[in-house]
Amino acid sequence: MERLLEILRNSSSKVWVLNSRYCPQMSDGNAVVHFTEKKVEGALPYATRAICEIKKYNKATFKEAYDIERNEKYNIHSKDDSRINAIWKFNKDVKTGDVMLYVSGSLVLGYYIVTGTESETTPKEGYCINSWKAETVKFKTSILINGVFGNPFFKEVGKNKSKVIEALTKATGKKIVNKNKKDNSRTFKEIQKIRQIIFRERLTKKGFTYILDDSEREMNLYNWQDKDCIQRVKDYFEKNKIKWWTCYFDAPEGQKADGKHISCNLLSSQIACINHLFFIRNDKNAVLSIINGIKGMPAKFVDVLNIPCDKGENNYISFEVIASKDYLHEIYLKRGELCTSVDALVYAVDENGERWLIPIEWKYTETYEVEDKSIEDNPKKESGNEAKGKTRLSRYCNIEGDNLIGNSKQLKSLPGYKHSIYFQEPFYQLMRQTLWAECICNSKDEQVLPAERFIHIHVCPKANVELLNKHYATVTDKPTMEEAWREMLNDQSLYHLIDPCDLMKPISDIYHELYSYLQKRYW
Repeated sequence: MERLLEILRNSSSKVWVLNSRYCPQMSDGNAVVHFTEKKVEGALPYATRAICEIKKYNKATFKEAYDIERNEKYNIHSKDDSRINAIWKFNKDVKTGDVMLYVSGSLVLGYYIVTGTESETTPKEGYCINSWKAETVKFKTSILINGVFGNPFFKEVGKNKSKVIEALTKATGKKIVNKNKKDNSRTFKEIQKIRQIIFRERLTKKGFTYILDDSEREMNLYNWQDKDCIQRVKDYFEKNKIKWWTCYFDAPEGQKADGKHISCNLLSSQIACINHLFFIRNDKNAVLSIINGIKGMPAKFVDVLNIPCDKGENNYISFEVIASKDYLHEIYLKRGELCTSVDALVYAVDENGERWLIPIEWKYTETYEVEDKSIEDNPKKESGNEAKGKTRLSRYCNIEGDNLIGNSKQLKSLPGYKHSIYFQEPFYQLMRQTLWAECICNSKDEQVLPAERFIHIHVCPKANVELLNKHYATVTDKPTMEEAWREMLNDQSLYHLIDPCDLMKPISDIYHELYSYLQKRYW
């Protein structure tokens, strides 16, 4: 570090930035920039943030994003056939002795000292590698420097050089920050993106994005105990006809998003739920310990039952569970798509012999804009039709003789439901899951999951303050998500919000390897 500071303090030295999103890894002996000429697939907005989140971009899309966000013009239209030189005219400015900081967001992961200025451009099929000879120094622990680097993947620090020197000086010896240190200038999702980028770098040596390559999908699941554990997860989804979470940019190249493939997104909450709970699902004592370890539970549980909607036995946690009947007038009953389901379910028995449904809703980096689902249009019809909203209102609160919300003993009735809290996420989802459990418990004809009681478990990282502390002022006067939802419940003891770390603590001693993995990746 002292050597780096000595170089930086030299007034003649220049400091450059290589952003790890665009430079896949620190190469020994070479400072490397990667540039792909493949076309962008899909109608994504031309913004650097969006381009950072996909695997392919080209000169035109990057130029537009760069111009919009930085309002700077490079000589993109140069007659020079070298695409690299047309965009990165700074090549000629790099000198021997310059420092190239290798960064991920506001984290400095290491640095290069340029030892050779002969910039080498190596064309490959669909992309180029531009590199300088350099001495490589990787930090064991990253260093946090706020508000200096920005999005461009290669630029001179310039007037911010003094800020870099100051931050590195403070970090010397005792203030090098842990990669997991909270950064109050970033949102929880942005911090988790950095965490997952670093996780991917350890996993695949390509840590410049939190989106895995198609060939790496299985690495999103925890590879624990033996080589067949990931296959067991895949078999479980296939045998029980469950769809994986997916969307258009997560589909395999050249295919539609069909839910048959493990998500590439390292921020997937479905994957987070599975990685936390799947590997203990056959251990009755572990599952019992987890549900009894939740503070304030309204009952003491003495047993957990096999969940019969899954094939096989000893299924003490089930995933993407749907009702056995269409209790909510949703027409479709498919696990993982098109209807109300719960991320995970435990089926328990208390001291009095009563059976309990324990639906678990899992959040990771989710946040929600104010969006009224009671007036949402059908995009296939004329604007202002509110067709989707009308269907939802009819489905959950206006069906003649079956006003689900109005007849609920748990959800409070309202004078009117249009524009109400019940049709604003995340409450819209919590409302449907509450009705889901209540309808099953009230049904005298339920054969698959007959139960007398239920309790709703909402798992969300306590650091996700963008979700937990949001004030949905248009639908409630309560300042936080939890307070707003509890206001809508008649029995507040039947809803529990818990951090995933606290949920898993009761089994940390027995499943210390799993617990350690979860700490490193998520907590």
